[in-house]
Amino acid sequence: MPTVTEIQANLSNSTALFAQIPTPIWGLFAVLMKIAGHVKEKLHGKALTAAAVAAGVHAVRFAMADLRAMFKWIDQKGFGVDVPDLRQRYPRLKDFRAWVREESAWRK
Repeated sequence: MPTVTEIQANLSNSTALFAQIPTPIWGLFAVLMKIAGHVKEKLHGKALTAAAVAAGVHAVRFAMADLRAMFKWIDQKGFGVDVPDLRQRYPRLKDFRAWVREESAWRK
């Protein structure tokens, strides 16, 4: 059964990142945040890829995100959903974490 490990890391030391993850590591999905512009984002991506290859990772996928803009939008505008009302109307409603734990192929 597959396992998923979620970690947060300082990408200034990509090699140390893989010391936190049990081996073998089949795949890596990384979201790089646009903090200091594209140059730093690109450097982090290259360093992370090199460290992943050295750790024996089979597949690497990246997503780039301007998380500040995303969280600002969520905080200021949001989805316009009344979550407590939805949970009352649909008691089986799950967030992503609950779905992974209870129904996905990665459930424990």
